[in-house]
Amino acid sequence: MNIILLRNIRNLGKIGEVVSVAMGYARNYLIPNGYASFATESNLTLLKDKIETYRQKDQNIVRNAEIIKNALSSHTLSFVRQSSDDGKLYGAISIREILSSLIDTFNFSGAQIQKFGDEQADHLSYYINQSTILLKHQIKTIGDHQCFLIIHQDVEIVIPISVSNR
Repeated sequence: MNIILLRNIRNLGKIGEVVSVAMGYARNYLIPNGYASFATESNLTLLKDKIETYRQKDQNIVRNAEIIKNALSSHTLSFVRQSSDDGKLYGAISIREILSSLIDTFNFSGAQIQKFGDEQADHLSYYINQSTILLKHQIKTIGDHQCFLIIHQDVEIVIPISVSNR
């Protein structure tokens, strides 16, 4: 099924592109959530102005995400945990703990944060939740690790994590 993307979608395409996806993915997820529209000639002409508006908003989001990237990338999150003699933690550090540390460290609050892609995405603060934090592997040892904060499809922040013994 061919659809017109109304939002940038990771590993699928950018705003305004006509892409082919599985019918169930389009009908059950992309179209109901406002991420895409059916690719018909009438929709292409009707959505031209709307797509340009979405592109401008997306450019604003990328600019703001770059500013946030510069602010966050110089910080290290620190955790102090109990561990065994060989440096293994008794419990892994979860994404939820990383999220909590980010919120505490950088004073993000749910009331003032706007979700990406919404109409009010011009604000500098962004919605950070568990799905925007990516760990390549579980953190189960003492030492230095990394997590990735994916603010936008084009902007990925590497946040260093330091784990020390209690």
